[in-house]
Amino acid sequence: MNDLEARLERLDAYHQIRQLAVRYAAAICTRDKWALGRLYVDDVRVGGGRIGRAALREVYFGESLMRLDRSVLQVGTHVISIDPERPAVARGTVYSLGQLQLDDRWIRQAICYTDRYARRDSEWFFVTRDHQLFYGKKAGADSVHVRAECALRDHPTLGRWLRQQPSGRLVLDRAKIATEARLDGKYLLSTSDPDLSAEDVALGYKNLLEAERGFRDLKSTLEPRPVFHRVEPRIRAHVLLCWLALLLIRVAERRTGLTWRRIALELGRVHAVTLTGTAGSVTQTTPLSETAQGILRDCQVTPPPAVTTLNPT
Repeated sequence: MNDLEARLERLDAYHQIRQLAVRYAAAICTRDKWALGRLYVDDVRVGGGRIGRAALREVYFGESLMRLDRSVLQVGTHVISIDPERPAVARGTVYSLGQLQLDDRWIRQAICYTDRYARRDSEWFFVTRDHQLFYGKKAGADSVHVRAECALRDHPTLGRWLRQQPSGRLVLDRAKIATEARLDGKYLLSTSDPDLSAEDVALGYKNLLEAERGFRDLKSTLEPRPVFHRVEPRIRAHVLLCWLALLLIRVAERRTGLTWRRIALELGRVHAVTLTGTAGSVTQTTPLSETAQGILRDCQVTPPPAVTTLNPT
């Protein structure tokens, strides 16, 4: 690659990375968590051992994103540093201004994103995106809102019991807590068939929840969309493969008594490691945990051998 080609490739990298920040802001404003997920590498690490875009959407781009009424995110200064030793890796800092509507109030934010990028098949993606968030009221020395309060307010479970004061501080919503306490221990089901017993009604709703969970797993865990096929037999084959994958998930869950998330987490820790030295190379399998051994045993799958390849010199 000559000097001109290298400079053109570098300019293209700058352009793609800047577009990542702009597309991220547009997806936040439109609440498009699918578009947000596609901006990250397909093996993005979410935390807690979870990997992938589906886990990213569920953990970070789920209910907390949908709680906002309207928002505007303006992208400002964007500093990009491409690694000279590894041209497919880059870092960046993005300064942004955000305006968020919560109920009848608008909140202004100043955000600093610290990004890591990676190029996959000539296209750039986010690897990680961390942010420092500050916002407050228009005037006053105590206007800065601490980040912990922001996380607590946006928490999908705890945030519902909190009320934000005009100063920005959080307090317990005693009225909402008292209202919910009156419903503790009660579960109301309605039906149009008066001849069904309470047990049959409850069983019907449980079966409905299982069916909905199947559709949810198809859309999130297995990700059948987007479908790039045009010929009908290929589309049918694509959907059939997704259905078979869902069937295998359910079989594994019923045989092990564990959720698929736990199964994937335990088996995801099993790796084949190749060790190379002067005497040759060997490919070994990492030791299986007791839980992983139980999963393979219940699913009637033969555990991988300790050594799969041995090539002495």
